Amino acid sequence: MKRFGVGREVAVLGVSLYTLGFTMGPILAAPLSELYGRRPVYWTTMPLLLLFTAIAASSNHIVVLMMFRFLAGFGGSGALAVGAGMNTSYHPILTVCVLG
Repeated sequence: MKRFGVGREVAVLGVSLYTLGFTMGPILAAPLSELYGRRPVYWTTMPLLLLFTAIAASSNHIVVLMMFRFLAGFGGSGALAVGAGMNTSYHPILTVCVLG
């Protein structure tokens, strides 16, 4: 709040926009995973999450911060939506690691 000179409502808007992006991302990621497979969507959305989070962290303007918080949520949600559908029982190493 001090760094950008904004009130409490605008400061909380970053979390709200991240959550909004996180809820809207699977609308795009789920159909893309059906068309192209889970792996390309997963390997595309994770770097987007990292990139947009880094840009948001280094932003010097509140508008840039809010925009990239939304995009980070949007990009990161694809990995959650696609990764949740992966089954580890088909891969013996993952089964041992996950299930013990």
